Amino acid sequence: MKKQIGDFFNEKTVTIEYPKFTALLKKLFKDLSPWTYIGFLAYLPIDSEIEEIFRDFRTLVREKKNCSTVFGFGPRYLHSSGQLYKGGPILARFIIFTRRGRKAEQIIPEEGYTFWDQQFAQACGDFKALEEKKKPVIMIHLTENYREDLKKFYNYLEKALSFE
Repeated sequence: MKKQIGDFFNEKTVTIEYPKFTALLKKLFKDLSPWTYIGFLAYLPIDSEIEEIFRDFRTLVREKKNCSTVFGFGPRYLHSSGQLYKGGPILARFIIFTRRGRKAEQIIPEEGYTFWDQQFAQACGDFKALEEKKKPVIMIHLTENYREDLKKFYNYLEKALSFE
């Protein structure tokens, strides 16, 4: 089952309702070495509740897989650690989170698109760049109710990490 993201197709770009979500995560977390790390990359609003949710993801992964994790809000991580993610050896696996924009968002004057459109394009570009560098990556597109979707993701993550 392929989902369309931007103008490209990939079975690793899914929604939170993807029927094989746990299997997809199990595959991403399979055969981690001690020096591998997991990158949680969130193109979501920056706030303390979101940071806390991702802190829970990171704690779960560290406890279950004994590997390091990183977290960053996009697009701001692109200017620093994003360069590290795309270069060097394949030591990391990434999960990019995006969300659906609000219909009422204002159009950027003289551009014809919203800030959300721009941010989503950056997330898609990041996904594509990581794939081109052969970095293991999946992109999860959340609904407008992204906080609830993140709670669902925690449950999928917990299942994927519990069954080996």
